[in-house]
Amino acid sequence: MNNRVADPQGNLHREHAPHSIYPTKGEDSWIAIDCTNDEEFNSLCITLNAHDLLNDERFKSLAKRKLYEQELNDALARYTQGWDNDQLFHLLQSASVCAGAVHNEKKLLESPQLRARDFFEELEIKGVGTHTYPGIMTKWENTPNQIRSSPPKLGEHNEEIYIRLLRYTEDEYIELLNKGLIGTDYSEKVVPRTWE
Repeated sequence: MNNRVADPQGNLHREHAPHSIYPTKGEDSWIAIDCTNDEEFNSLCITLNAHDLLNDERFKSLAKRKLYEQELNDALARYTQGWDNDQLFHLLQSASVCAGAVHNEKKLLESPQLRARDFFEELEIKGVGTHTYPGIMTKWENTPNQIRSSPPKLGEHNEEIYIRLLRYTEDEYIELLNKGLIGTDYSEKVVPRTWE
């Protein structure tokens, strides 16, 4: 609309600084932090005991922090890396700093908030078994919602899509299968068969 192409920003923000993810204690453990003003940045530095950042002229205002964003992110990473991401998340939230622990799948499955909202659902796939899956994000009053079917197996809906929806003939479909252009099973090299 304005004849400009937006460059990728990654975890950065056009105006906020700091605004990124930072390493925390443990392997591949992170926290997301977003400061929109000087008050939040001051609270962040006090919580991290990073008083040298408060006194650094490069970080005295939001405009300056944005100008020296890489240096700021490098400095913050040195302070966050000694913290547990959940512990730091709670401390920053209580200090009115927007933050969130970045969790892997295992931690998400253990999340008391997601469990309390009945977010996860147990679904059975014939021949695979019963497993826990992420459910529907939104909850509505007087409108129950849940996953209606289990995740499809590889190739389970191929005929429905190719023949009925895309209108390939059965011969064309079989030709694609024979050429290996349509997947119906995992290669033994990729996923060794452990079930019948």
